[in-house]
Amino acid sequence: RIVLMGHSAGGHEAAFLAYDRRLLEKAGVRAESIVGLVGLSGPYALAPDTKILNTIFASPYTEAEWQPVRFVTSQAPPTLLVHGTADDVVSMQHAEKLRDTLQANHVRVETHFYPDKSHSDTVAGFSIPARGRTPVLDHSVSFIESLASHERD
Repeated sequence: RIVLMGHSAGGHEAAFLAYDRRLLEKAGVRAESIVGLVGLSGPYALAPDTKILNTIFASPYTEAEWQPVRFVTSQAPPTLLVHGTADDVVSMQHAEKLRDTLQANHVRVETHFYPDKSHSDTVAGFSIPARGRTPVLDHSVSFIESLASHERD
């Protein structure tokens, strides 16, 4: 029973593992082992729009291969998405698009958009000095606990 979690590029990678069952099967992991995903300010619908991103995400690969949102099916695990509304690194639209895609596939998704919070605020809330910036720790713990109680039901 694994819950994946990641921030920014880590959220992108965690989403790939959660939604692309082929990656797990290649690694010898049963897809059913992934029981949840917590995504923190991730670029789930990445469309390269800078020279650097176009170099990283170059041919022969296509958007269909680097956008975790495209791998969502009805078998996707329950997902918690958090994002700051003042994030100027990764647009909140990524979380909104992933949320909408999960809902369209009838997958449980919970979202929290933190008003006036930045890209780093969604992960800083896990640290003791910055715990008050966002309620991300409480939201994450509550979500993960709900997965465990759902399994018992």
